[in-house]
Amino acid sequence: MKRGFTLVEILIVLGIIGVVAAITMPLIVKHHEKQVTVTKLKKIYSTLNQAMQNSIAENGDSINWIDTNQSMNYDNMKAYFDKYWAPYIKIAKYCNSTSTCGYSAEPKDYYGKGMSIAMFGAPRICYIDPNGAYFMFRNSNQSKMGYLQNIFIDVNGSKGPNIVGKDWFVLNINLDKNAIKVSNLNGCPSVGVWSGCAYSIIKNGWKIIYY
Repeated sequence: MKRGFTLVEILIVLGIIGVVAAITMPLIVKHHEKQVTVTKLKKIYSTLNQAMQNSIAENGDSINWIDTNQSMNYDNMKAYFDKYWAPYIKIAKYCNSTSTCGYSAEPKDYYGKGMSIAMFGAPRICYIDPNGAYFMFRNSNQSKMGYLQNIFIDVNGSKGPNIVGKDWFVLNINLDKNAIKVSNLNGCPSVGVWSGCAYSIIKNGWKIIYY
C-alpha cells in the first residue's frame, strides 16, 4: 500500500526549497545583471570602433584630426566632435547638466564614495544615445588638444546603480593609432580612479570577474 507524504514532510521539503532559493536567487540575479552590462558595453565598444573607422575612411588618419597646439575649450572640442564623430554615431540628445541627462548626482566609485569626474563642463561633449546610454567625450589634456581622448560611458544612463565598474566605464580614443583602446593604467576596481574596468572585462573574454 502506497503512503502519501505527510504535511510535516511537505513543509520540510518546502522549507528546504525556500532556503536553496534564498541562497541561489541573488547569485542568479547578479549573474544576469553582469551579463546585461557586458552585452551593453560590448555593443557600445563595437559601435564606437565602427564609427571611428567610418570617420577615418572619409576624413583620413585620426592623427590629423586635431591641432595639438590648439587650446582646449568647448568650441574647439565641439568642432572636433561635430566633424569626426557626430555624423557616424546616433545621438538622441545632447545634455549640458546633470538634470538634463536624468541624473540627480554624479556616480560613486566602486566602494560607494562620491566622485568628482566633472560629468559636464566646458571641454566635454555629453549626450544620450537612443538606447539610453550616457557618453562623455573628454580630451585627456585639459589645456591643449591632445592625441588621447577619453570616452566616459554609463551603459544604462541614469537608471543606476551609477557605480564605476558596474555601469560606468572608460574607453580611450588613441588618435595617433587610429583606434579605440582600453587601459589598465589605474586598475579595477580602485578608489577614486577606475579606468581599468573595461580592460579587465575585455581581457577576461568579455566577463566581469572582479565582483
